[in-house]
Parts: sequence; C-alpha cells; structure tokens
Amino acid sequence: MGKLIFGLCLLGALAACDKAPQAAVAGVSQTANAQQRISENSPTDAVDKYGFPELLRRAGDGDPRAQHFVAVAYLMGTTVPKNFDEAARWARRAANQGSSASQFLMGLIRRDDALADNDLLALQPKITLAYMWFNLAASQGHEKAKQERDSLEGNADPRWIARAQKLSAEWRPCASAACADYEPTP
Repeated sequence: MGKLIFGLCLLGALAACDKAPQAAVAGVSQTANAQQRISENSPTDAVDKYGFPELLRRAGDGDPRAQHFVAVAYLMGTTVPKNFDEAARWARRAANQGSSASQFLMGLIRRDDALADNDLLALQPKITLAYMWFNLAASQGHEKAKQERDSLEGNADPRWIARAQKLSAEWRPCASAACADYEPTP
C-alpha cells in the first residue's frame, strides 16, 4: 500500500507543495531556521540535504512542506520504519495548512484504508474523508486529485458524496497547533 501511495504522490503531488495558501505561511515558527523554506522537490532530496531529524524538527515547527516529506518518509520507510499512523498524522497537519500535495496524500491514505478494511461500517466515513481531501486538493488545481475525486464520485453512494462536499465547503486552512490534527467526523 505504501508503494502505491508514494508512487502516486511523486507523480503529481510534490509539485503542488509550494501552492499552499498564504495562511499556511503565517503559522510557521518565526525562528530563523523555520523561515528558511525547504526547496527540494522530493523527500529523498530533502532527507539527503537536511537529514530526517532536521526535517522532523521543521515539521514540528509547522513547515507544511517538511510535514509532507516526513509523511512520505513514514509511508516509504526509507529513513524511518514504516508507520502508517505517523504518515497520516504529518500529512494531515500539512493538509490542514492548505498543502494540496498533502490533501491529495490524505485522500489516498483514506481511500486505501477504506479499500483495505473489511468492515463495511468503516467504509462510509473513510470514503467520505477521501473524497473531501481529494476535493480540497482538486479545488487548488491538483489534477490527480481531481481524477481520484471523480472516480469516487462515480462509484460511491451519492449521500456520502453530498456529505463530503459539505465537509469540503466548511473546511478552512489552519496554521494553529490547536487544529493541526483536526479531521472532521463524516
């Protein structure tokens, strides 16, 4: 599952990392190190240049690009052991700041989690959240997110899609630690 998510992430998500709204910039720590934005185009380049501990520190300071790269590192297990929960946590933090790459990644995580789950009661909330995250990324011009969203729209219960669209409309970017880990209840 991690390889699929990582492959899709690299195919279209990383170029969108720089497109986070200006509101995300306001939430970044004002320390000199946090002001120096990470400019690499891949997690591997970022880890090679900064090292994982530095990326993790910057992610903790609120840098959405570092948060995205940390999420991908946890999904891949390249510099740290694979950890799906940590990957989702860091991707969600960047997604909540408006990173379309991380919103797309959260959509993939929620969709793949739903497809891997044998619990039909858990399917609806996960698909609803996947659609919401894809929809948010697509609204910023993320083409792969638009394709994924449209695919879900053609295959999911229309009530789930209506709920996901409502969640998307109500969503607001957040750069505060108080809402960094927020994900709505579908």
